[in-house]
Amino acid sequence: MLIKINIIVPASNKNQVVSLSLYSDYTTDMGNRVKHTRIANLLEIKPRSDCPFFDVKEEKGGYLAVCKIQGRALTRHEARLCEEYWEKCPFRRYGEFLKDLFT
Repeated sequence: MLIKINIIVPASNKNQVVSLSLYSDYTTDMGNRVKHTRIANLLEIKPRSDCPFFDVKEEKGGYLAVCKIQGRALTRHEARLCEEYWEKCPFRRYGEFLKDLFT
């Protein structure tokens, strides 16, 4: 589903309406809906991470990297960090803590 949101941004003493299109058709395992902007979150190459809380969804025109702990789509920069430094990620450590706590 495509959602269109109008945001009022103050610009030189006049309010300017800026449209932002959000796609909200991805639901995590926990039932949370993930919204993402196409420009900041869509990846051309399928990302890979050994993090157990990392998920990839195929989107029209690319891939979407999702952090299950944060319940949101990762930006391109965050997806690269998750691929390379997933062992040091504070969200992964928090997720492991919660997993150990409730199992």
